[in-house]
Amino acid sequence: MIAMQDAYLGKPNPLLRTETARQMLTRQPNSKFGLGFAVHGEGDAIAFGHDGSTIGFQADFICFPNKGMGAIVMTNSDNGFSLMRAIFLDAVTLDPETLQRCAGEFVNSADKNVFFISNTTCVVLDNARQIL
Repeated sequence: MIAMQDAYLGKPNPLLRTETARQMLTRQPNSKFGLGFAVHGEGDAIAFGHDGSTIGFQADFICFPNKGMGAIVMTNSDNGFSLMRAIFLDAVTLDPETLQRCAGEFVNSADKNVFFISNTTCVVLDNARQIL
């Protein structure tokens, strides 16, 4: 995740060329996916992530390269997505400066939940558009 972020931002000595990283984070036609990652938002609010599972394990991550932030949750359970949902949706208190840096509308490609973040609050709507 960090290597992809560094390449996307054009930092020195990346593992991937900046052009390659940017191409990978460009949505394909009629899709929410780039090359290997789900891509959310655009411009300064772009985010990329990926979830996956195998027998006994589930994982998810999201990265906001222009914000320098991300989260990874890995579980050793076939029911890990329920735990990940609780972790990702856990209430946190953020200062207004951090909220402003993260402002935007984001959609989780896995469960279609929508996150609205402003400089004062974060609201999460489930796929039925009900406040969680």
